[in-house]
Amino acid sequence: VDGVRISKDHFLVRICGHSMELEIQDGSLCLFRKYYAGGRSGKIMLVHEMTDEGGMGRFAIKRYESHKRQTSEGWEHERLRMHSDNPEYQEYELSEARRYKTIGEFVRVVADPELGE
Repeated sequence: VDGVRISKDHFLVRICGHSMELEIQDGSLCLFRKYYAGGRSGKIMLVHEMTDEGGMGRFAIKRYESHKRQTSEGWEHERLRMHSDNPEYQEYELSEARRYKTIGEFVRVVADPELGE
């Protein structure tokens, strides 16, 4: 990938959907970097919503927004929201009732079907 030093923490994802258009087109091949820790707010993240039914759950690529508050024990998330860049799609909150895992941080589009790459 031009301009990116690839490591074992990088992986590719084929995008299905229109929620992050115009930046990420449906069918694009995108490079992500595995997420370990650190600030996510404002970044495009790959999040896995896990299910208890034994299924795969679902994966979402959205812009992550975090609101935190300080408590006597440190910082905690007050609200976690996922935003689509495409205004036709609604944002939603990551609730405590469901299990989520942040998988990776968006690096760049590698192949865009609109450009024939």
